[in-house]
Parts: sequence; structure tokens; C-alpha cells
Amino acid sequence: MAPFNSLGIEYAVSHNPSEREQAIFDYLTTYLPADSSITPEEAVHHTNTLFPEDLNATEISFLYRFWQLVFCIGPQLDYQQEPMQRFVALLEALEILPDILQGGAYPGRNSHATRIYVSMAFGEQWNSLRDNKEPSAKSTRHLQNMNGLQAYMGTRGLGGSSSYALETISTALENEKLKEPQVRAAATWFTLRALSIYWFCQKRKDRCPESRGALWTGKPKEGYSIARWMFWRGRLAELCDRPDVEEETTHICRDATQAMDSVSKQVNSIRIVESCMTFLQRMVDLKG
Repeated sequence: MAPFNSLGIEYAVSHNPSEREQAIFDYLTTYLPADSSITPEEAVHHTNTLFPEDLNATEISFLYRFWQLVFCIGPQLDYQQEPMQRFVALLEALEILPDILQGGAYPGRNSHATRIYVSMAFGEQWNSLRDNKEPSAKSTRHLQNMNGLQAYMGTRGLGGSSSYALETISTALENEKLKEPQVRAAATWFTLRALSIYWFCQKRKDRCPESRGALWTGKPKEGYSIARWMFWRGRLAELCDRPDVEEETTHICRDATQAMDSVSKQVNSIRIVESCMTFLQRMVDLKG
């Protein structure tokens, strides 16, 4: 009998799960609730016991299916609640596990963290939410949660997040047609990682001609830039005042602009201090 799934998480994958996969899913739904006493380390060690001991015991696709399972759970968790933080902690803890599959295509590696499977499964889930042609309240939440998850993963060093952020933000804020699910997802990046986004702009990361909307008329192949930061801030401010957007969209756009303004003030304060220090150093040098 499956344990009680208090979070109501669905095993939403395209194939029928094996008994082993179902056992892992059931265990993770027991670990994730905020009131669970299971630690991330305990969770991954128990999960490890549910894995096949040898590559010959199962197809290599099991690893891909494991990560499909993991990333079908992620977007179902509210990015602002404790279960999401426990989920990210689980991803971190998976990095400590020993090799479990010996031989085959990836001998001597941490199979849980084999990046090709992580990237493939995450990308599959990301694309399905991004390309959804019939958004619902549920899929809108999942899209926002998926972006929140990627923002947290970037903070914890679990993969690069700048390209995902640029894709989401440019799609949402640089096109004339307003799509509120994308706007909420984009605003989430600023509420969670405004300082990181600013430094991406400062360093002009991710020069990519594809990540741009029709409203953005910046330089060809330009990725992040301070000019683009200012454009995004202006677009979010506009959306705060539009009468045709939902209250939830207005609220998160306002939170995003406040986060951006807070970062700008921090950066300006640092620059003022640096200028004062430079001036004082020059005065000392002149007296010397």
C-alpha cells in the first residue's frame, strides 16, 4: 500500500512506472512535506538502496527515468514553500552518493549526477511547460514553480541558470502579446535572484541572438546588458499599472520592480564607497 501523499503530488510521466520507480516516488512524497522528520541525507541514502546495483540488472534508461521522476515532482511544489526547499536540498544531497552503476558507458562516475540525464529530463519538463498552448491555472503555477526551482538550483551551484532566466524574461517582457503565465515566471527570477540577474547584465553574459523579443531593439546578438535590465524594469512597471492584468500578476510585478530597485541602490552605494576610497587614496598619495 502506497504511503499517504499529503502534498497531492502526481506521478505525471509518459510511461507506466516500474515497481522500483514507484517505490522511489512514494518515498520522496513521504520525505518532501515540511513536517517530515527525514533529512536530505537520509532520503538520498534510502533512495540509493532502491537503485539497481549493477548496470546489467536494468537498462541504462533507468537513470533517465529517475530524473524524469524527480523533475515531474519539482514544478508541482510551490516555490515559496518549505517542500521546495527540501526538494532542492535533496538535489544537493544526491551529489554525495557513491557510484551505483559499474561499467557500461559511464564507469567510475556518480551515476545519479550524470549530467546528460539531468539535463535531458529537466529540459523535457521545462519545454513542456514553456510550450504549453492551452495554459490553465495549474500549468501557470507549474511554470512559475519550475522557474523558481531553476533559480534555486543556480544559487546552489546545481547547473547554470543564466540562459534559462534570459529565455524566460525575454519571452515574457520583450513581446507585444501579453502572456501572464510567462510574465509571472519572469518576475519570479527578479524576486529570487535580482542581484544575480544584475551581475549577469553587468558582465554581459549569454550573447545569444535567439533570446530576444520584438520590443527589444538592442544590439544584435546581445544577451544580458544594463540597457536590457532597464528595459525589463520599465516593462514590469508598465504591467503593474495595466488594468487588464490579474491581481496576482500585478503583485509579483511590483515585487520584482522593488527587488530590482533594491539591487540598484546596493550597487550605487558600493560605487559611492569605492569612489570615496579612491579619492582618499589619491589624497594620501599626494601628501606622500
